[in-house]
Amino acid sequence: MSTKQSENLPIEPINGFWSYAHADDERSKGRIMQLAKDLQNEYELLTGEPLKLFFDKLTIKWGDKWRLKIDDAIGAGNFFIPILTPTFFQRAECRRELQAFMEQAEAKGAKSLVLPILWVDVKALHEKNPTDEFVRLLQIIQWEPWQELRLVATESEGYLQAVHRLASRLVEAKEEIEKAELAVPARPEMEGVEQEEEPGELDKLAQLELMPEWNQTINELGEKITFIGELFKEGTKAVQKSSNGSFMDRLKIFKELTRELTEPADEIEQLSQKYAAQLSNIDAGIYTLIGYLPTWIEADGETKERALGFIASTRELVQNARKSAATTEEMLKSFAPIERQSKDIRVPLRTLRRGLTLVIQGRETIQGWSDAIDKLSFGETNLTATK
Repeated sequence: MSTKQSENLPIEPINGFWSYAHADDERSKGRIMQLAKDLQNEYELLTGEPLKLFFDKLTIKWGDKWRLKIDDAIGAGNFFIPILTPTFFQRAECRRELQAFMEQAEAKGAKSLVLPILWVDVKALHEKNPTDEFVRLLQIIQWEPWQELRLVATESEGYLQAVHRLASRLVEAKEEIEKAELAVPARPEMEGVEQEEEPGELDKLAQLELMPEWNQTINELGEKITFIGELFKEGTKAVQKSSNGSFMDRLKIFKELTRELTEPADEIEQLSQKYAAQLSNIDAGIYTLIGYLPTWIEADGETKERALGFIASTRELVQNARKSAATTEEMLKSFAPIERQSKDIRVPLRTLRRGLTLVIQGRETIQGWSDAIDKLSFGETNLTATK
């Protein structure tokens, strides 16, 4: 096929990630998903090509696999459309997805691929000097205002015109990317060059030997987080005692707290990165074991008992991960009023936020193990006792 012929071929349909908090769609009576469908229809009307959107975040695994998927998506000219709301800002997974896509898009000069839709106003977006890095990242992007449009009838002229503007913006972004030759075909296999292959089952199972190290990392994180909590308690008491003192006296307290927080905050970030890397490696091995469960459950004796023990320990791990993530989320929420008091303390708190967010995100991966087990069929075996 000649180059000229290939240039005249229709390009592949683009894809997009529609990122939103499911609770927001429920509270909006399905309007967020309705907008996605209307946008797809308008885009196809304008271009004659389908707009394929991915809605289910569970189809993409957390960790390095997610980052690679994002990188591939940008390289193929895919869009990322986050639906911004206060709930979106509170969800670690939503923040993670947008931040990962933004970082890759900026590195590749493809910011136009990110199209935020402001569904409900978020006060933080209007702050002049936000302390949240995520907010600062969003402030430099042009978002589409839908705070009022989400309330009008879907048959109204205003709504239809707004959907048309969204679709037109996607078309323009796509054309910009094509001109920049950002969308590239998959690399052809090169003769004589060994291609990366999917790990085998033994490769995946061998990663489970990291479990003791992972548990040790969890214990170390727990100790550091507890220590941080004690520092906050002492700092709070000191501030309360100085409530009648001068502003300078209180500022000195915050400077001392900043000094005490800096080292443990760095340690928590390092441990969190280690935790995330270990969890990503263990994940494939866990899913491999889960695939064996139906066969093991059908067996008799020790094999069946081990299978049931694995199921029980996995569910216990899920419960512990939920409790830990909930406690960590409460700690993150407590940072906001503290950050407003002193600019110095924002540095270690940002470090803590980056680290602790990784720990919270791990909950999704661990929850996925329990969900995968629940989807299996075990015949007549009763697994109620393992729940």
